[in-house]
Amino acid sequence: MKESLKNINNYCLYLLVFSASFEAWDPFNIASSFSVTRMVTIVYFISYVPFLRIYLKLEGFKRYLAPLVLFILAGIVSSSLNDKYVTNLSEIFNSRLIQLVLLMILIICHVSTDKKILRASLKAFVLSMCVLASLNLFFGAGEQMIGNRHFIFGESPNLTGMKATLAILVITANLIERKSSLWYIILSGLLMLPIINLLMVSGSRGALLSLLIGLFVMMVLINIGWLKKTILFFIATCLSIYLVAFILEHDRDFGQRIENSITKGETAGRSHLWESAYRMIEDNYFLGVGNSGLMPEMQKYSGKYTVPHNIFMEVWLTSGILGFFFFMIFISRLWISLYKEYRHTKNVLNLIIFLVILFNMSKSGGSIGFIFAWIFFALLIASTLINKRKNQKYFNESISSIQ
Repeated sequence: MKESLKNINNYCLYLLVFSASFEAWDPFNIASSFSVTRMVTIVYFISYVPFLRIYLKLEGFKRYLAPLVLFILAGIVSSSLNDKYVTNLSEIFNSRLIQLVLLMILIICHVSTDKKILRASLKAFVLSMCVLASLNLFFGAGEQMIGNRHFIFGESPNLTGMKATLAILVITANLIERKSSLWYIILSGLLMLPIINLLMVSGSRGALLSLLIGLFVMMVLINIGWLKKTILFFIATCLSIYLVAFILEHDRDFGQRIENSITKGETAGRSHLWESAYRMIEDNYFLGVGNSGLMPEMQKYSGKYTVPHNIFMEVWLTSGILGFFFFMIFISRLWISLYKEYRHTKNVLNLIIFLVILFNMSKSGGSIGFIFAWIFFALLIASTLINKRKNQKYFNESISSIQ
C-alpha cells in the first residue's frame, strides 16, 4: 500500500512538471484564478500528504530557504511602509511568491530522496514540450496571433521559447553524455524537431540566443574526449549557423527582429522600462515601492502600467535593498552549489539550465511568479543535495575502510 502511494506521489509530480509547460492554458476560461497547472498542484499536494512527515526535512537546504524567507519578509515590510496604494491587508503579501516557495520546498524534499525521480522529472518536461510542439505543428492547436507574435496555449512567446530552449539542451546533453544506440539517437531527433520548430514559431530572440550560448558552453565544458568534443563543437557550430540562416531566410518577422537587435539594438521596448525602473530605484533606494506600488509607480515613470521586465529590478522595487540582498544570496548560493556539482560530477546540464532560466527571467515581465522557474529551482537544488549526500556517503565509507 505504501509503495503504491509513493508511486502515485511520484506520478503526480511528473504530471505537475508536465503541466508546467501548459501554465497559461485556459480551456475553461478560469486561468486567471485557477489554471490547469494549479489544479495539478492541488492533486500533487493531496498525494504528498501521507509523506509529509517522512519527506519534509529542512536540513540540507536551510541555506537556500533562509534568504528566501527574509526576502519575503522584506517585501512585506516594504509594502507596509509604502501603503499609498494598499487597499486591503492581502496586498502587502505576495501570495503567489509564498505559494511557489512552499511548492519548491515540497518538490525539493521529494526529489532529493531518489535521483531516479529527478531524471524522470526532466523526461516528463521534455515529453510535455514535445507534445505541446507537436500539437501546434501538426494540428495548429492552441495558437493565437496577437500583433505579429504567436501565443501558443496562451503562453508568452518569450516564455515558450525559453522552455523550448531548455528541452533542446536537455535532449542534447543526454545524447552526448550517454552511450546512445541508433534507435535512441533517432528517437531524440524526432523529439527535437517539433521543439525546434516551436522555438522558431515563438520568435523569441532571447530564447535563440540562450540556445546558441547554451550549446557553446556545453561543448566547451562537457566531459568527453578532446577529439569527440572538437567534432561535436564543429557540428553544433554548423547547425547553429544553419538555424539562424534558415530563420533569416524563411521567417520574415523573426528575421527582422534579429536584424533589428543586431543593427539597432532594439529590445522590444524593454530599454525604456529598464531606464524607468532604474530611476525608480534611485528615488526609492532603501525601501522600494512595495508590491502594490510597483505598477502604479511604473506608470508614472514610464507611462505604462506594467512591471520592469527584469527580475532583479522587480525584486529591488518590491522589497527594497534588503530584499534584493537576500534574493541575491539565494541566487549566489544556488550558483555556487551547481558549480561545485559540475566540478565534481562534470555534469554541465544543471549549470546551463540555471543560467538559461536566470537570463530569461532578467528580461521577462512578472517572472518572479513563473511556476515553471520555481519548479526548476527545486529540481536543481534537489540535484545538489543528492550529490552532496552521495559525496558524504563516499567519504564515510572511505574513512571506515581506512580504520
